[in-house]
Amino acid sequence: MGKQLWNEGVKVNAICPGVVLTPLLTPELKAYFSENVLLTMSDVTNVILKLISEEEVTDSKGTFVPGDQLHSQAILVSGEKYYCVDMPEYFDEETQLTHQHMMG
Repeated sequence: MGKQLWNEGVKVNAICPGVVLTPLLTPELKAYFSENVLLTMSDVTNVILKLISEEEVTDSKGTFVPGDQLHSQAILVSGEKYYCVDMPEYFDEETQLTHQHMMG
């Protein structure tokens, strides 16, 4: 949807955080994860604010995304770092057809 809505002035990206400390993360669930992988809400919102407010970004591995391509990105959030991930390949014809129908 990102490419289609970009033409209408709407920026769409997918934010993919790991395990975020929210009230939904009960102590029992939290026990499954190492403390060093837990994210705070501010870790996630800081990345979102960067994507909203900046015309272009350079992610934590040095990948530069110019403003006219800052849509349809999958953004992995890892603590204070974030990574732009390439669109995955289609693994079967049904997935490709679904995407084509959604994009018009």
